[in-house]
Amino acid sequence: MGLSIFSLEAALVLGDREAVAFLAPLVAPAASLSAVLPVNSTPARVLGDAAALLGEMEQARAYYLQALENCAKIGFRPEAALAHLGLAELGLGAGGTGQENPAPTGGSSADPGVVGARSTRPRPQPTPQERAEAIRHLDIAIREFRDMKMQPSLERALKHRELLKA
Repeated sequence: MGLSIFSLEAALVLGDREAVAFLAPLVAPAASLSAVLPVNSTPARVLGDAAALLGEMEQARAYYLQALENCAKIGFRPEAALAHLGLAELGLGAGGTGQENPAPTGGSSADPGVVGARSTRPRPQPTPQERAEAIRHLDIAIREFRDMKMQPSLERALKHRELLKA
């Protein structure tokens, strides 16, 4: 399983939709796990990123929520913070993993920083309720990234916060 999830994370970093579409079903049976070694990732969070990249927003949301549940069981703060960021991006209409820079700038596998490219599928504007929930998730993610010194992910989250001010 470790190799499959590692390969899926690599495909996400590269924004390779074809590889993500192939690898995600191989990782899906592990979605209920809290963590997979040696990459220290929560399969559900990675699958959320994959679904978001592929434009499957409701599936991404379900995976991110499952990741939060899984992480809470073992106190896995880095992955929980990344799941909160994924939920924030979905709620803000950013497509989950939509970033300008497709490669991470350092950090551990628990802090992939910037992941993949934005889905090309159109997404309706978030409702005020979805936006408020997204901001709540974003605030949680920012606080956690600061506490854990997850700089690339913090910068990614702060970009969303800056866009909200504009």
